[in-house]
Amino acid sequence: MNIMIRSLLVVLVAAVIALTGSTSVKAADVTAGADVATAYVYRGQTLNDSWVAQPYLEVSNSDKAEWLQPLTFGVWANLDIEDNTGGDPKSGQFSEIDLYGSYELPINHEHASASVGYTEYTYPTSGVDADRELNLVVSCGETFLSPEVAAYLGVEDIWELQLSGSHDMALNADEDLLLNLGGTVALQGDDSDMPATDDGIRYVLLSAGLSYNIFTARADFWIETDDKVQTIDDEVVLVFGIGSAL
Repeated sequence: MNIMIRSLLVVLVAAVIALTGSTSVKAADVTAGADVATAYVYRGQTLNDSWVAQPYLEVSNSDKAEWLQPLTFGVWANLDIEDNTGGDPKSGQFSEIDLYGSYELPINHEHASASVGYTEYTYPTSGVDADRELNLVVSCGETFLSPEVAAYLGVEDIWELQLSGSHDMALNADEDLLLNLGGTVALQGDDSDMPATDDGIRYVLLSAGLSYNIFTARADFWIETDDKVQTIDDEVVLVFGIGSAL
């Protein structure tokens, strides 16, 4: 594990201690969970066409911590349960570990929120250099379809704009069994000097999920729009997953 990864992990641990520590009022919300999926598809790109497990840990200061705007720090990982068809990544290895943080902007609007963030994508088993990305997310969570616009900018001037929406429907009287339907359209651009794919619509994602208490199940359907922008693997256009979070 290189110095950058160790440093970021130290920052994450320090954030957990700082936000959960000495104050008399609980100042942090900690979420831990894991998902298991039939494949790992990242923004339309198949990174493993076999079974994977994806654990995560996230900590954020709660609304009771009035001394600063909401901050979030987290770590997410991909563990390959089975070998990829091409042989890489191998089973039993963490092929990716991501460290991220975000800051909620002080927008005084009843239904809108916005945040800026940073993600470090690391690949501990491949020897590939880490990817770094800035993001800006604007959402309207209390309105119909919960529309969201997210802009991502990589350090190599490769950008992506995502337009998404979702809707929850209660399936029982207690409203603890929920059906979620959602969709995302992603546009990609490349302002770098490196050879790259064409600009345009990268993919369309349709998703459906069920959640009950701490358990979730989902199905993601990836639609190819232009193979010169992003090729979707015909073998994994439909990905199923189950998960749990505490």
